[in-house]
Amino acid sequence: DDDDDDDDDDDDDDIVRLVQNAKSILPPSPPLYATDALTDRTERFVVAELIRQALLECLRKELPYCCQVEVTAFKLRQKPPSQKPPQKQQKKNRRGGRRPPNDKTKEPTMTNDNNNNKDNESTTTNKKQAVRIAATIYVERDTQKGIIIGQKGAQLKQIGTVAREHIEHFLQDHSVYLELHVKVMKDWRKKEDSLKQFGYLSND
Repeated sequence: DDDDDDDDDDDDDDIVRLVQNAKSILPPSPPLYATDALTDRTERFVVAELIRQALLECLRKELPYCCQVEVTAFKLRQKPPSQKPPQKQQKKNRRGGRRPPNDKTKEPTMTNDNNNNKDNESTTTNKKQAVRIAATIYVERDTQKGIIIGQKGAQLKQIGTVAREHIEHFLQDHSVYLELHVKVMKDWRKKEDSLKQFGYLSND
């Protein structure tokens, strides 16, 4: 064990020296990306990778490394149209008629209702924006599809729960509605069309 620790230390030293030597010979230039840029890939790509991460976390060695995730839908859910509050009916006077327009009698204030309205407004403001995501998990064998789905869909449900937590952490101020499907694409890793579809090969 001590020998293994020494080997790890030597590897770390080599990496440090490699980085230092690379910096010394690289020409100075402005940054290619913004300092706060997380990645140059799209949100769809990152979401697909987070779903695949959830697959491996939930299934571990049970699932071969032959699954591919493709995001098929990524949409912000539209907010329902705002409804106008019902207009208050004018109070009738003692004779049964409506109060005249020039009557300056104050209407009774409903303190509790006003407070409730304020609470409702603040609650609505703090609600997260919802995102609907649909994705397809591709595998190469029917047996692999069965492993991912699990008994009565229990395994797929667990994978979806873990993936949704990862995605919400990545998107931050969004609640995620995640829909997962599993399909068999036999020997997709050996087919050029499939590799192009998933971005492993260029279409040139």
